[in-house]
Amino acid sequence: MRVPVRRPRHGDGARRGGRDRHRWHGRPRLRRRERREPPADEHGEHLEPGRGRGAERHGGRLVRAHRRRPPVAGRTRSVQDLDGSDEGETLMHGLRQRWARRSLAALAVGALVAGACGGGDDGGSEDAGDGGAAGGGEPYVLGFSADLSGVFASLSQGALAGTQAYFDKLNAEGGIDGHPVELEVRDDRTDVQVGSADIRDLAEMGVPVILGNVSSVVWATTGNLAEELEVPQLAGAAVDGLVYPPRPYLYRYFQSAKQAAEGKLRYVLEQAESDQPRIASIRYESAGTDDWQKALEDAMGELDLELVANERFPAASTDVAPAASAVAAANPDYVVASLNDPHAPLVVDALRNRGYTGPIVSWVGSSEQVLAGVADPEFYVLRDSMAPELPEGAPVREAAEAAGVADNLNIFSTNGYLAAKFVADGLKICGFPCDGAGMEAAFQEVGAIDSEGLAGPGFGEVGDDSHILSSTVSIWHLAQGGPEGTIVGDWFEPTIEGLR
Repeated sequence: MRVPVRRPRHGDGARRGGRDRHRWHGRPRLRRRERREPPADEHGEHLEPGRGRGAERHGGRLVRAHRRRPPVAGRTRSVQDLDGSDEGETLMHGLRQRWARRSLAALAVGALVAGACGGGDDGGSEDAGDGGAAGGGEPYVLGFSADLSGVFASLSQGALAGTQAYFDKLNAEGGIDGHPVELEVRDDRTDVQVGSADIRDLAEMGVPVILGNVSSVVWATTGNLAEELEVPQLAGAAVDGLVYPPRPYLYRYFQSAKQAAEGKLRYVLEQAESDQPRIASIRYESAGTDDWQKALEDAMGELDLELVANERFPAASTDVAPAASAVAAANPDYVVASLNDPHAPLVVDALRNRGYTGPIVSWVGSSEQVLAGVADPEFYVLRDSMAPELPEGAPVREAAEAAGVADNLNIFSTNGYLAAKFVADGLKICGFPCDGAGMEAAFQEVGAIDSEGLAGPGFGEVGDDSHILSSTVSIWHLAQGGPEGTIVGDWFEPTIEGLR
């Protein structure tokens, strides 16, 4: 059915700029209460007091409505099963219901155990956030905004799957001091206006932090709202101007463009037979890859190296031939690249078909699926976390399987999982309720998290000098005949310092 539209007033969670928006009724709650079901052909909503910064929070779903596609046989439904229409129940709503049900079950079991074992006024545990279920409490409601249906959908879906997997696991263990964690999810569709409205909407709800933010096309604008709204944003997008130098309320849970550029250069120079290797670059167009290209050129200038070719192509294009032809014609020793998942096999094939046989070192799309799809032992990727398909990625994979989102896993899932863990550690410091300012202060106290072997040393250690959670990277490739990616060397700091 088509959801009726109304224009909410500013102050009750309405998106600014007069945009129409759809809202779903019936957000699951963890407390028993009376509820009147609306007729099947009407759109209902429920309002309740908000938390943090005095905003009102809506009980209804705030994501744009989508039609649900028929499930694919043998595959768990995912955000990939959504199209862009305005009918039916969203996957995000379904996930939210499942999270709440599981949280309620875990918390109920915890309450029974506490009653059986403790009794009296002091029978509960004060350390429920560190494991073990606790009595039910009001949830922490966090925001998640990313491109779930546009050109960056595969990366965003992976980040969401990892984020949900960790919080689902945390809730099953009792939440944070008895408070489960819930997500309000937005799809910005790589549209800056939609993304900006979503960020403001989530801030007005009183969320203490907004995760996701995978598209640099959008985050280049929406990131500037963080300090104004006093709500921290954790982003996967590469917009170095937002994190160099560190800015209040802005964090990155994926390696920066500067780290990617300098990390690849360090690898190339340590492998090259000459101290003046011929290096060419190729990339898709975006704010993040613009930053990467600038960082690459700056670093090469410091090292007195020449960039023999610099080519790019539109992010939504499949025609990479002109760019690949120009790169191959420059006869480089190494090609460094910024490629999304769909671009990698196209660019590698185009370069090989035009006679280039040397190493290609890429970034952004660096999943096991990319390595397997390219199937080229001279194709290397830069990672700052473990792929969930690898044995070392078991914590993410197992949590995602339990949460029912394993089909969406990719390399961004591990970073999403680790970002969620970083946020959870911050929430433990901030306490309940927690607002944006409290969350910002708590992040400075978190320090390096227990990454469960999913990242190199120091992940999550932020402070006055850095708001980037990643501090080390590694190089991977698919060895000849190998079934999975193999690390080349060890984790290292992505910097050109000490190379000359």
